[in-house]
Amino acid sequence: MLYAQEAIYNKLNGYVKTSGKVIIIDTEKKTVLRAGIVEFNENSRFMLATVNPKLITLAENDSLFLRADTMMSMRIRDEKKLAKININKNKKGEKPLYAYNLLYADSTFRSFENEDEKEIIIAHVSVKLFSDSMQAVCDSLIYNQNDSSFTLF
Repeated sequence: MLYAQEAIYNKLNGYVKTSGKVIIIDTEKKTVLRAGIVEFNENSRFMLATVNPKLITLAENDSLFLRADTMMSMRIRDEKKLAKININKNKKGEKPLYAYNLLYADSTFRSFENEDEKEIIIAHVSVKLFSDSMQAVCDSLIYNQNDSSFTLF
């Protein structure tokens, strides 16, 4: 489920941008994401959450809370493909405007149907993680869904 004050959707390239009190509820993964702005590409399954993002993962007896300035979610197989690109490169006299390339991925990045692809979550700047059994504060964090491990920087 998706709740937002504003949403822009481009069906041709699978790009979605939502803003204004965004709430995304994933009942399959039992997660809730709240943020000011969330961008997503259906082809690459890349998600970028900014403006005070908070991720809550529900478990049987415990919940995990994650806060950071920026959060990204992507398939593990796309991690090495992630790069910043200048989307203002053809406009002379304007400052470079950088975005992540996976937000603009085309249909060649699509997954096969019923393909179970593990993801990673990357949190940047002022990361806070807490649950009943653990707490952490760090600059950056990577959560690998494949082995349920956290890497803190």
